[in-house]
Amino acid sequence: MRKPLRNEIDTLLSSMSLKQKLGQLLVVGFEGTELTKELSDSLSKGNFAGFILFKRNIESSEGARRLLKGLRRLFPPDLPPILSLDEEGGRISQIDHLFSVSPSASRIGATRNTRFAFFHARDSAQKLKWLGFNVVFAPVLDVNDEPKNPVIGDRSFGADPGLVASLGGAALKGFNDGGIVPTAKHFPGHGSSLVDSHKNLPVISHPAERWYKFEFLPFTTAIEQGVRIVMMGHIGCPGLSGREDQPASFSPRVVEQILRKELGFQGVVITDALEMGAAAHYVASGGRLEEALLAGCDILLFAHGGENAGKALRNLLKAVKEGRLSEARVDESLRRILALRKHLL
Repeated sequence: MRKPLRNEIDTLLSSMSLKQKLGQLLVVGFEGTELTKELSDSLSKGNFAGFILFKRNIESSEGARRLLKGLRRLFPPDLPPILSLDEEGGRISQIDHLFSVSPSASRIGATRNTRFAFFHARDSAQKLKWLGFNVVFAPVLDVNDEPKNPVIGDRSFGADPGLVASLGGAALKGFNDGGIVPTAKHFPGHGSSLVDSHKNLPVISHPAERWYKFEFLPFTTAIEQGVRIVMMGHIGCPGLSGREDQPASFSPRVVEQILRKELGFQGVVITDALEMGAAAHYVASGGRLEEALLAGCDILLFAHGGENAGKALRNLLKAVKEGRLSEARVDESLRRILALRKHLL
């Protein structure tokens, strides 16, 4: 990080209360298509890093542009919010009622054509930028080698890690070229799952050697290309973490040791939505929300804000006051998040 930016971020941190800092660790969803005063007041109180929008928030292109401009106005002009969505193309699209969208990753994978992957990602990015978004949670870099996978399937470029790395790398370049910050997901790799993590925790029992040689290849390629955001998958991977009951997103071994130290990723790590069954069940059965931060994640994602985000903030504040989470650890994540948001200017 260049010195002037580091100094600017340090000044920002010194001006924030602990509650404001904790809010900056969250990206949240909300209900509604219009930024009413009530919604605006509610979102402003959270001091969130930004928002995720879904089709439920987007009725028309002009409505989306108006909503996103309103969200941006809640923040200082020199520190824009993260304005994100899941826009993978194919069946995972929030804007297919507004525009023609990219084909599924599997259809692009069938062409084995990197120019095709680049073109569709750039085209998608240009549409998203025009609407007012600045971050997309795509491309999917999972290697889908399990034909019965209930959650990835045609969202993946294919079953060959080299192909996924090549086409995923081209898609990353396309999104960046179109003016949108892309996200590599879902680390360490969701492609061998037989369980939908929206419902329960998938456990993938590959030995560590398999993960390093197979699932990691697309992610190491993305890291070498300078990807700024990696999204964690809620999957059990005992060959890496040593635990079957803990999602990778809560594992220090997977996030801090492998993703950051061994693979060299220095950007922002975001969880997949924490309302998903795999994560929600873990927390409900005794896991603590702050474990995701202590593992090395920076942003906690809540697809449905409101009570979920409010409860999360209360739990994090309690964790700091009780000594389970240090303010220094919070600041570490905030430096990465604030650097990303400065990049969005």
